Amino acid sequence: MKRRGWGRLQAGAAVNVMGEGETALMLATENGHADIVAVLLQAGAAVNAMFEDRTALTIAACKNKVECVRLLVEAHADTTLRGKRYSHQDESELKTALQWAEGAH
Repeated sequence: MKRRGWGRLQAGAAVNVMGEGETALMLATENGHADIVAVLLQAGAAVNAMFEDRTALTIAACKNKVECVRLLVEAHADTTLRGKRYSHQDESELKTALQWAEGAH
């Protein structure tokens, strides 16, 4: 099944544009769409982009999106970056993806 927008990615559409602040990679990760995460990474998405103290990897770890975590780590996401659970407005401390994953049962 062909996903909408794939033709635009193949034509060189910008994959790192931040709409409301999050990148498409962050949104796909947050919703657990590993297939879209893989396509975005293949199209050159910035794996370590940060918005409101969060990266795609910290989002995936907090939400227990295991397949997305695997894809991001394979794409060389920086596992030492610290991020918050939800956004810069929440009161959670900054933790690495591994530290968040330890608490996401």
